[in-house]
Amino acid sequence: MGNVETGKRFSIVIAVYLVVKQVVNLILGAGISSLILPIVMAILLILGIKYCNYGVACVLVIIAISHMGTNLSNFGFNRYLLYIVEGIIDILGAVALCVNNDIKAYFDTPKQQS
Repeated sequence: MGNVETGKRFSIVIAVYLVVKQVVNLILGAGISSLILPIVMAILLILGIKYCNYGVACVLVIIAISHMGTNLSNFGFNRYLLYIVEGIIDILGAVALCVNNDIKAYFDTPKQQS
């Protein structure tokens, strides 16, 4: 079993990445409503609700794959290079959410009710 505190830190890092990534996308021209999903996913990662790591991972992979064709076909433009890097980081984050023992321990540990 992994370390719960380390898993929580990894989850927080991924959550912050999701929000920062979308803020950068806002600067590049995305709509303000595009912030909703990353904020919801970040909250789920920070709260550590059981199985949400797998749900967030699925969303990350779906988003990365759905944009991959456009990003690769426009590879010469600097903005699309940034999007390709984002897609790679998204997929790595999704893999970490699914296979990292520390992250899985964080999501599998019952949370105390206040």
